[in-house]
Amino acid sequence: MRRWDLVELRVWVEPSGPRPVVCELRDLRQGRDDPLWTRHYWASDFGISDHLGDASLRMPIDLRRAVAQALTERFAGRALLWLHLLAPYGQLAAVPWEREIISAARTPVVRLPEPLPAAAAPAVLWRLGVILNAPAGAFWPTSYLPRLTEALTRAVKMPIEVHAFCDAATAEALSQNTPTPGLRIHRPPMVTSEGPTADRWRNWLCERLADQGLRALYIAGDGRCEGDRPRIAVAIDPALPYEPGHCGYLTGGDIRRLADRLGAPAVGIGSTPGNPCELANRLLADEVGVGQCGPTAYVDVAADSWGRGLAAAQAFLANPPGSTPLPIDAGLFAYVQPTLLESVLAEPWPRTSTSVDPSLTAQLSPGFLLEQEYVERGEEVPGWVASSARYLDYTLVDQNRFGGTGGQALAKSAFAQGRARARSFIQDLLVEHADKKEPTGPNSAASQP
Repeated sequence: MRRWDLVELRVWVEPSGPRPVVCELRDLRQGRDDPLWTRHYWASDFGISDHLGDASLRMPIDLRRAVAQALTERFAGRALLWLHLLAPYGQLAAVPWEREIISAARTPVVRLPEPLPAAAAPAVLWRLGVILNAPAGAFWPTSYLPRLTEALTRAVKMPIEVHAFCDAATAEALSQNTPTPGLRIHRPPMVTSEGPTADRWRNWLCERLADQGLRALYIAGDGRCEGDRPRIAVAIDPALPYEPGHCGYLTGGDIRRLADRLGAPAVGIGSTPGNPCELANRLLADEVGVGQCGPTAYVDVAADSWGRGLAAAQAFLANPPGSTPLPIDAGLFAYVQPTLLESVLAEPWPRTSTSVDPSLTAQLSPGFLLEQEYVERGEEVPGWVASSARYLDYTLVDQNRFGGTGGQALAKSAFAQGRARARSFIQDLLVEHADKKEPTGPNSAASQP
């Protein structure tokens, strides 16, 4: 298994500078934190516009060449590039950095989220939930989902299930396909439901999945921008066909709440073929990814029409550490915690004044420890346990943000102290229940004939 050196491309905005966008390449090998070069650009050099819907973003040609030259010559193709966007960075998040750099240098590129303590999602069965909406008459969903399922079956070293939740017209088209092992098409309800669009989709998924916890949630659809708010378009109600001119929307907050409710530590945002506003999907993936306890991926479905890129990303999370290479795919970008990169880095994540504190990256999330109780017995992680694990993960994030780590847990306020006690109580209660629970998984004694 190849192990990579680490190089940082740091990007920030200096509003008072002559050219406000600053890009700096830094060598982080062997304890270094050495700037190699610094370049300054106008926002317009990246295609940034005052109106999101009008923007056509790009990486400046000379910047792409300089980064590619350093990666291929100075680092001899042995470096992983950390794209480090310093907030506030706005539309710079949606610049196709990975597409440009990977196409030029064939080296992996990752971004880091803010909530750092997170571990891989333990599982004995990798269950992926897919929400997919496409205009009536679109042909690509009928081939894409079976191909994605087959790619996952080849890449993931455990049983897999893909649960597809589509608008009414797309579900009808998929039902005409020859069944694909591992792919389950959920037919929408016959009657429209009440409430906001996000609630209708959430209620349907929760009803159909019951207590089956997801390991990843993937949502693919057209993007929309209203002002500075990116959203992804879905049918107003799952019982209705998706109509681009008459549809509902999911925000980044809707997506994260849905993933947490279903217990999914990993999230994917897909941009569908013919998407009128890919920029919105990229901004949405950044909005979710930067604040997500688990990894988040953006997928260009047109560039990954066989599902191999997404399958490789899922396999990297699902398979034992060190058994699967880090994906290098120009159609993807991902926010990944340093704990998930340990098996592919030549050295531990560095300690630098403006980088990441290793004391945070080394923490195992309480949600991981809870779920591991089930996996060690060969059981699936129940949905209610996975959902509880996500809550525990976010309370640890709050602890690190407001009260430090270890014995300093949330000492700054009575509210914070109460939340820390609640987390400890819930964790103890869940672990106690897990210890007493009779095994029901595929490898348990109860399941044997």
